[in-house]
Amino acid sequence: MKKRGVGMAVGYYPTGMSGGGDTSQAIVKVKPDGSADLIVGSCDIGQGCKTVLAQMCAEELGIQYEQVKVINTDTDTCPICFGTFASRVTYVAGNAVVQAAREARSILFEVAAPDLGVSVDELAAGDGKIYVKSDPDRYTSIADVAGNANFNLRKLIVGRGHYMRDRSAPDPNTGACDPVATMAWTSIFAEVEVDTETGQVDVL
Repeated sequence: MKKRGVGMAVGYYPTGMSGGGDTSQAIVKVKPDGSADLIVGSCDIGQGCKTVLAQMCAEELGIQYEQVKVINTDTDTCPICFGTFASRVTYVAGNAVVQAAREARSILFEVAAPDLGVSVDELAAGDGKIYVKSDPDRYTSIADVAGNANFNLRKLIVGRGHYMRDRSAPDPNTGACDPVATMAWTSIFAEVEVDTETGQVDVL
């Protein structure tokens, strides 16, 4: 006898992280020539995180991707990363990188603002320049600003970033909580025919 049936499978991960702790940190240091060191604990195991994290850092600083050197030599000297697993690095470590790059950029803006005669809020960064938003022709190069900060003003241009989801304790009455913002999911349906005598299964 042959019988038909419909099966469904749903999967998502990671889960069970409602206590927090899934954390990543980053440090961005802008050097006197306007290039940057990005220091992270996330290791690249073939998924390309060194590339994407450098791209995120460069975009926030307003420099070229090639000007960012990713340093993730070892977990003793690099800041904390919870691990390269669960499709988390681009999202979690990436947010830490963005925070760190923005803090470093804010120092560059503080140095550039007096020379451009505007407030920090009026500045933007891109194409290797720090420029006035309302008048892009008024600009100075990031390399000049970084050199001035390091050598003349004795400023260390370093930004720090730390990203971790907030804790989500279960509701005492319902047990509901937000265990994680799921970063990967899948759903599969199948209609099959099974021969109950032979055990032969045909996917219809």
